[in-house]
Amino acid sequence: MKDMDKWSRSVLNGTQGCHTPYTKSITRILIAALFLLLLTQHSYGQSISITARQQTLIEVIKQLRQKSDYAFVFNAQQVKKAKPVSVNLQSATIEKVLNEIFKTQPFDYEIKDRTIYIREKKTVTQNDLPSKQKQINGRITDTAGMSLPGVTVLLQGTEIAVRSDGDGNFSLPFIDENKKVSFRLLGYQSLTKNIDGERMDIILHPQNTLLETVDVTVNTGYQTLPKERATGSFVFIDSALLNRKVSTNILDRLEGVVPGLLFNKNTAASTSGLDISIRGRSTLFAADQPLIVVDGFPYDGDLSNINPNDIENISILKDAAAASIWGVRSGNGVIVLTTKSGKKNSKPLISFNSNVTIGDKPDIFYDPNFTSSKEVISIEKLLFEKDFYTTSIDNPTQVISPVVQALYNNKAGLLSESGLNHILDSMGQLDIRNDIKKYYYRKPVLQQYAFSLSGGADRYTYRFAIGHDKNDYTLRGNNNRRTTVSLTNTFTLSKDLELQSAISIANTNSKNNSTLSELHSGAGQRISYPYVRLRDENGNPTRFERDYNYSFLSSVAGSSKFKDWNYYPLDELENADNTGNNVDMRIVLGLKYRIMYGLNLSLNYQYEKQLSETADYFSDKTYYTRDLYNKFIDTVSGNTPVPDGGILNSSHTRMISNRLRTLLTYNKNFAGRHDLNALLGAEINNARTTISGSTAYGYDKNMGSQVNVDLSNYYPTFPSGSNYLIPNRNGFSGYTDRYISYFGNAGYTLDKKYIFSVSGRIDKSNLFGVKTNQQSIPLYSTGLAWDISRESFYHLTFLPYLKIRATYGYNGNVDKTVAAVTTIMRRNNSYITGFPYAEILNPNNPHLQWEKTKMINIGVDFSSRAGLITGSLEYYKKRGINLIGYSPLSASTGISMFKGNTASTKGQGVDLTLTFNVFKTKPVKWSPTINYSYSLDKVLKYDVEATSFDYLFSGMGSVTPLVGKPIFSTFGYKWAGLDHEKGDPQGYLHGEISKDYGAIISETTTDELVYFGSARPTSFGSFFNTVSYKSLSLSFNILYKFGYYLRRSTLEYGSLFYKLKGHRDFNERWQQPGDELRTNVPSMPDFPLNPSRSTFYSYVEPLVSKADHIRLQDFNLSYTLPTSKLFSGKIKSAQIYFYASNIAILWRANKQGLDPDTFTAGLPVPRTYALGLKCSL
Repeated sequence: MKDMDKWSRSVLNGTQGCHTPYTKSITRILIAALFLLLLTQHSYGQSISITARQQTLIEVIKQLRQKSDYAFVFNAQQVKKAKPVSVNLQSATIEKVLNEIFKTQPFDYEIKDRTIYIREKKTVTQNDLPSKQKQINGRITDTAGMSLPGVTVLLQGTEIAVRSDGDGNFSLPFIDENKKVSFRLLGYQSLTKNIDGERMDIILHPQNTLLETVDVTVNTGYQTLPKERATGSFVFIDSALLNRKVSTNILDRLEGVVPGLLFNKNTAASTSGLDISIRGRSTLFAADQPLIVVDGFPYDGDLSNINPNDIENISILKDAAAASIWGVRSGNGVIVLTTKSGKKNSKPLISFNSNVTIGDKPDIFYDPNFTSSKEVISIEKLLFEKDFYTTSIDNPTQVISPVVQALYNNKAGLLSESGLNHILDSMGQLDIRNDIKKYYYRKPVLQQYAFSLSGGADRYTYRFAIGHDKNDYTLRGNNNRRTTVSLTNTFTLSKDLELQSAISIANTNSKNNSTLSELHSGAGQRISYPYVRLRDENGNPTRFERDYNYSFLSSVAGSSKFKDWNYYPLDELENADNTGNNVDMRIVLGLKYRIMYGLNLSLNYQYEKQLSETADYFSDKTYYTRDLYNKFIDTVSGNTPVPDGGILNSSHTRMISNRLRTLLTYNKNFAGRHDLNALLGAEINNARTTISGSTAYGYDKNMGSQVNVDLSNYYPTFPSGSNYLIPNRNGFSGYTDRYISYFGNAGYTLDKKYIFSVSGRIDKSNLFGVKTNQQSIPLYSTGLAWDISRESFYHLTFLPYLKIRATYGYNGNVDKTVAAVTTIMRRNNSYITGFPYAEILNPNNPHLQWEKTKMINIGVDFSSRAGLITGSLEYYKKRGINLIGYSPLSASTGISMFKGNTASTKGQGVDLTLTFNVFKTKPVKWSPTINYSYSLDKVLKYDVEATSFDYLFSGMGSVTPLVGKPIFSTFGYKWAGLDHEKGDPQGYLHGEISKDYGAIISETTTDELVYFGSARPTSFGSFFNTVSYKSLSLSFNILYKFGYYLRRSTLEYGSLFYKLKGHRDFNERWQQPGDELRTNVPSMPDFPLNPSRSTFYSYVEPLVSKADHIRLQDFNLSYTLPTSKLFSGKIKSAQIYFYASNIAILWRANKQGLDPDTFTAGLPVPRTYALGLKCSL
């Protein structure tokens, strides 16, 4: 047992996680993998043996075909001119063999992927090389400073041409200095320059810097297709664009660069993670986030475990044709992440990337929910004079503010009038926000370090990467440490068999020790009074009355039975000890066998395991432990069932998933006109998640010991006298997801002009239906595309590329809160009976089905002459079918509401992308891109109509469906202004002006509410710009969101009087007749308070504002260093970059200075600045 305690302690402490048996296994796996990397790198460095004596070149090529899996492309008539070949090599690389074969031949070769192209050499004639020739030397790199091999360097007006070598270096002979040199490489913008000396270092730019329209491939997770052969809607994000942004979360890097992808930042879900949507919302109550796929498999773990430095590119699948292959998990769109890997026949490449991000402190003075100390004191004095606090002073659980306590002491003769005035005047000068900013906030510092080693030989590729992130967040006490390790290998076992393996491990340790939220909680009143300080004049932490008033605490302070019952906010921050540890391991294995040319069979398996543990430890110094000890004490005997020592609340989550897939793919061209690609497969998925929680009392962190506590019986508590169980988090839960799926996909292209695609999938799960034929759902899609610009009748020279495409199909979704059979939940002991009990969660529903989304997509891709303007325009319509919703049931059933396939929605939208290549060949290059999206979803069918008051809450993440309106809508009460005599708010009741607030709330119909529009943007997009001059590049992104509304917070007098929760609107309140002409803020109410008055006013139409705004989201400034000059070629590339984010709102529609991307009382995301360096060796 002692050993088990030590193991538990190491896991829970987080900092000792490396000593767990699980981590030791990881270490062994890594060591074995690294040994395998080194071993196989040596083994596969030499692989081909060949012997030939005076054989023809064609005969030697046939021999190479048999001994390798390379294909050869050449002109048979030209190759007949080749000289006889004699060669004798054993275990040589393909490059060495080819160099030996072609060294005396009038031919040259080029390797691309697994194909070798043979061409005639460009010979340099005597006329081209006069006796006084000179030579140009140089190096060619891309915009990131990476060497570019295989670039054609041509001396214009001659036949003199060379290619850059593996390091991008070239040497070109010349004589005439008036000649020009051109540089060409597929996928890069061609460049022509005048000869300027004998040294030319060249930087080639990709053809498109944002969303590629040429030479782009879409990765669906199952297959990779060229864009020109795809009919569906997708967006491809390459490595350059991904690495432009600095962040530790990979999905953050997609904001503002993907049309149709919206980051919802004003929702409750966004406060605890990302809340994103692709082309609106396709469900009501089921999971609404896109499916994440990593290297062909759905990712079940925490996205924060994925290191962005390991991602090569991302494909976003938006319509049915692109995403339906993923079946019932594709309804919200699919985001496919492809990780980096090594390349065959490449030298070892060492890459390093490091950056430091420093941010501003949040603007705590932005929060409108604040009233100054002087105003709060004046309110408390007024309330005191009205005997508002009389009943609270003698109630120990009613917290009394320092001001009220001083007023009471003065009234009781315990404090003089001058002493009272001195205290109140001193407090009136204070502002707690200054101390909160000083002691609870700091400038965040985020550090990223990434290292990788990649390369490959003829039959083997590898990539090893390790990354470390050290993040200290803006709230003091909160930090995160993440270490990621990955190893990817590809082994060509024979010319027909390939083995792939990948392992990735992420270990994250975190601390969540900020106690700022406790300043906004407590019994009775809000304890964060505006007029207190967190440290006194001597620097000692001050105390607050948190759950009990000052008189009560003074009465028990001298008793030895009780522990110190005072609350010291800064001591709580110092003593907080809430840690977490997350370990995620993913292993992927794959076998690919080439049955025949174009036909391949593959078998893939993924194992994923994630362990997540949290330990919230409260030492005996914390208020939580002291309060619990005192609360359960027997005031007579002094005994308590809560033992001395600390309290540990811990949780453990374990997820293990296994996925097995077999896939048959076919890809072949017939007669140069017909391209056919197809796949057929099946997969089985099993994911099991278990969750457990526990509470240990009397916990000794050093010894790992605890004391047994009675958690079953109720005990009286002091001072309330009520009976309670001793709190605990003991419990466990678990769930299993099992799916079996069959799927197929095919695409046919005729003459590269006419494209047809079809896709289908069947998913089976025992969540749905009782009978076997009810447990599955077929999903399918079909698509057509026509490249009109390839037609002989097409002669629009200003628009040389034009393609039309259309798709139709179904995606699916799943709501895991429902099941086909009756499900119950067991509960702990009943307060009434004392026995365990259970409640029905879902009644029997044998006809339960998956949710389905039908989508039609029509798109046009185009490009103007010379690529000056490229872009795409898409229109889509969708309909949600068999969505999970609520329906009323007869009371005789014992259940008032039924949850099943009873709802439907409809939506439509537009996605537009325009890229302008304004300057392409001049030293200054400018490529702006405009993204625009329109999306609106409405409820088509829903059987339950809620009260009008319920619809007022719909918007910021909560869904209250109303037929004919957007899923997220904004409503308000019709406003009749303020009363002239008293300044009371006025509304309408049955068409008449009224101040009967209770009746307005209860009797106003839904049709009588004022409907404003969507609570989420209906039009959004970005204006992305890239400007470069030689090695200097600047890019910036401007985001905009239009067509939606927000509800502003306002003054609520009940919260102000009872909790001292103020609002800046207090200064704008009605105070005398005539003020109703300048303000809509009601007057201070009479007593007793009518809570319906404030409730009504909180939802009136003047508090709704347009949320439209435009913001400068970020910019990136980078400089590529001339490494050949600075480091003599020892460093292949090096780049320094500066990145700033959350820069400024350029325009906003609301007049109150609110940030529409901030949720309710939250604070805007502060500005951050990053400086980094990346290089390769």
